[in-house]
Amino acid sequence: VPAIISWPGHIPEGVVRDQVSHSCDWLPTLTELAGVQLHQKDIDGLSIAEVIKNENAPTPHKVLHWQIGRGNNPRWAVREGDWKLLGNPQDTSNKASLTTKDKLFLTNLEENVNEMVNLAEKHPNVTQRLKKLHDEWAAKNVK
Repeated sequence: VPAIISWPGHIPEGVVRDQVSHSCDWLPTLTELAGVQLHQKDIDGLSIAEVIKNENAPTPHKVLHWQIGRGNNPRWAVREGDWKLLGNPQDTSNKASLTTKDKLFLTNLEENVNEMVNLAEKHPNVTQRLKKLHDEWAAKNVK
């Protein structure tokens, strides 16, 4: 999701960043920029202050996760680099013609920006690796 920020005299003007971040990164980012100490214990986000200040700074995220719902059929996603695996995806555009075989939907965001082609069968090792990352994350974070 795009964001526009401005802080004249503190961050560069008129520049674009394409590093990955998450909406939950704003709290730790703004507290760092304001010089406020934040206890990371229960904070999901990571500061992207360095990304804001320096266009060459890497994203602090190696992997991103989200999940909606609990129980046997939650919708979820895990992203690592250009790979994104969706669990129980929902097509709100009604253009993807999802079937039961799309319960795990793998896409490569560099090659398939619109996320319409499921690569899970073509890349089973990537699919299983990302599924394992999600399962481990969910076991720790979803209550």
